[in-house]
Amino acid sequence: MDLVVCDAQRAYGDALASVLSARGHRVVTVPDGGLPRAMSAGTPQVCVLELGAAVRAREVADLFPHVRIFVLTGRGDARVVRDLVAAGAVGAASTMRRLDAVVRAIEEVGAGRTHYDPMLLRAALRPDQEMDDATARRLAAYLTPREVEVLRRIVRGEDTRAMAGDMGVSITTVRSHVQNVLGKLNVHSRLAAVAFSLCHGLVSLRRDEVEVLSVV
Repeated sequence: MDLVVCDAQRAYGDALASVLSARGHRVVTVPDGGLPRAMSAGTPQVCVLELGAAVRAREVADLFPHVRIFVLTGRGDARVVRDLVAAGAVGAASTMRRLDAVVRAIEEVGAGRTHYDPMLLRAALRPDQEMDDATARRLAAYLTPREVEVLRRIVRGEDTRAMAGDMGVSITTVRSHVQNVLGKLNVHSRLAAVAFSLCHGLVSLRRDEVEVLSVV
């Protein structure tokens, strides 16, 4: 995988690049001002930005729509993370996470999946505060076993094609299941479905990894 890492905190960026390179990835590290040239010079699959450079996320998304954007942040307030989603970032991780966990998250994004730290999702996409957990569980009770499986896969970050292959159904069928899940949970996106499930305890996570253990 080819990556561009743009990190104002050069020490963290260099450490991240070193680990990614050791895992066989081709990495170019650049300061903020060097990002446009680095993006134009090659064909990176992923662009990693730290929060101070995240204002460039929309610019990167507009100019290089094939590049997947991953943002490192030390903050988790709702406005910041919502802005990242709106700007086209398909992944984000806290700089407080262990470096190997951040690397795995970047690799997931490079493989075509979406990865946002669960705590960031809780902050950014928290459901209607007026809905209590009991009401949320009643909504979830309307999910069929197949839809529960799809919700599990959504939380894991699987894309539509991966779901279809593993489940042995067509992409159209998966999309239908996804829409049913969103409709029954009364949310409007996959990220919102993940946030809804986390906030109301519909899924259980092992530590801070996005691994679903149960759906009520």
